[in-house]
Amino acid sequence: MLNVGSLHATVTGAGDITLQDNLNTVNFLYFDAPGALTYHQAADYTVVQALGNGLTLGSSGSIFLQSLSPSTPLNINAGSGDVTLTTAGAISISGPGAITARNITLTFPSSVSFAGGTTPHASNDLTIKATGNLTINAVALNITGGTTLAGAGEDLKNDVVIEAGGLLKITTTGDFTLGPDAINLLAGKGTATTTDPTAKAQANAFLSAGQLDLKVGGNFYIYGGKVILGGGEANASAIVLVKSGKAVDVTGNFVLTGGTITGAGTRATALAVFDPELPLEIKTGGSVAVVGGSAPLSSSSLLASASILNAGPIKFTIGGSGNFTHPVPATAALLGPGIDAGLIVAGGGGSGLYDVFDHPVTSNDYPITHVFTGGGAFTIITDMTGYANALIQSRAPLGIDESLMAYINFAINTETIAKGRRGTSDQGNFKRRTAGQCS
Repeated sequence: MLNVGSLHATVTGAGDITLQDNLNTVNFLYFDAPGALTYHQAADYTVVQALGNGLTLGSSGSIFLQSLSPSTPLNINAGSGDVTLTTAGAISISGPGAITARNITLTFPSSVSFAGGTTPHASNDLTIKATGNLTINAVALNITGGTTLAGAGEDLKNDVVIEAGGLLKITTTGDFTLGPDAINLLAGKGTATTTDPTAKAQANAFLSAGQLDLKVGGNFYIYGGKVILGGGEANASAIVLVKSGKAVDVTGNFVLTGGTITGAGTRATALAVFDPELPLEIKTGGSVAVVGGSAPLSSSSLLASASILNAGPIKFTIGGSGNFTHPVPATAALLGPGIDAGLIVAGGGGSGLYDVFDHPVTSNDYPITHVFTGGGAFTIITDMTGYANALIQSRAPLGIDESLMAYINFAINTETIAKGRRGTSDQGNFKRRTAGQCS
């Protein structure tokens, strides 16, 4: 039994580290060994460093993987081995720092959260990289970009980047949130602030995988972040980019919402993007809603759009009934009461459904189709002044670089082109139109 505040365990020769006892009470762990690392205690604990060939952690409480300061970032490297965390409590992973392994498995926690750091005038990236598969089985999952403040001459990143070279399998009984609030499954709302024309700040949440298997027992939320420009460049986007995979199955609502951009600068993004490179089928028990964020109208380089994109056809099977209420009260008030459940696309004048040539899709047919199993409706709103576009687009493969900044550059370029091709007249027949089908 161990009872210490901090434990530093190092093996200089060949061998493993194995410390398993429910009665252990260690607050902070630092491991370094050429072999496998195994630790268990019933109480909560924090791992700051674990360098070895495989890492297995267990607890009846919560497990925290985190940096204690910007000068001592989280450092988990399992070499060619796997990382496995099993707990009945929460798993909380926060930056700055990195976790690298062959396969990563997080099993049975009450919640899993990934978050960037918050130290001003410093980079606080959090990188989770599995060369193989990443598997998460949890009640709820939240991924949140950090808070970045950049001044004169600073180029700072506070992104949360989660990558699986193979299969990304996420199963939750509750919500998935990529954004601002830990409401449900997947979020991503970081905050990026610049205070000088030479400043650059990033606070993105970026999720990428070779394959996707997504089953959400609650709601699926992706939120763009918050950008406060005092000159320069800032990005606070939430992006899911997948090469291939299975159908997306969500018991509740599937909601994408663009972020907010205020101030003036060279360029900025607060995007909310779901972009799997595969024939895409989204099944929900609730509604599917894509809502543009807010950005100054004076510049085409300040983008807060929300979009579902796909290389192939897109099919929605939507079970929502009654009325839809957006989970963010301010956005719900903006949309107004009485929005029918179903498929909702709401934003600026260019909002709508599009094919690869940026032509509006005006019939419930290839390449974008929808089926309402609960009596829902199709609603498109295009008169939200001061708001970015909300898009659902089926497009041909574009061969883009999958790095985060390459994707942001790609999004800026294509959205700027699309703005030039679309106007309110293109979607005039959709304006605040609600119908059982779009025909």
